[in-house]
Amino acid sequence: MGLKMGKYLRLAAICLGLAIPHMGVQAMTASQTVQVERIVKLADGTVQVKYEKPDTVVPGDRLVYTVNYLNDKNETSESLRLDMPVPEQLTYIDGSADIEGADVVYSIDGGQNYALRPDLIVSDAQGNRRAAKAEDITHIRWTLINDVLPGESGAVKFRARLK
Repeated sequence: MGLKMGKYLRLAAICLGLAIPHMGVQAMTASQTVQVERIVKLADGTVQVKYEKPDTVVPGDRLVYTVNYLNDKNETSESLRLDMPVPEQLTYIDGSADIEGADVVYSIDGGQNYALRPDLIVSDAQGNRRAAKAEDITHIRWTLINDVLPGESGAVKFRARLK
């Protein structure tokens, strides 16, 4: 059974409010897109990846969340940091948030604490510890290595699978 995307688009709007540049919110403009990734087999047998508006999604579909940012002030923004929640209906796809030019850390506790992916440890009710799995990721944080000059723009993204 498919799920109409309206619910998720509203969720995406909420997520956009949380994808905040942490150095002068009024100085940056950000917008978010959500696309479904479809694998299409062509008549000649080759495979092509297409990105579409997610009108209807079903469990197992891969979604791509992208935050585009623009420095629309007249001064350089240093250490731009963007935090993005992973909606609870999705499972983060490992490695999909890694981009050149940014340090990426992850949270498994609703965005309260962040660490490098290999350093994330989950404890169960009995105190047993294990390495965090992709489904444990609740938030992603990108910190850009280079300054963002006036008028400069860019994007960060991650992929996730609908549960």
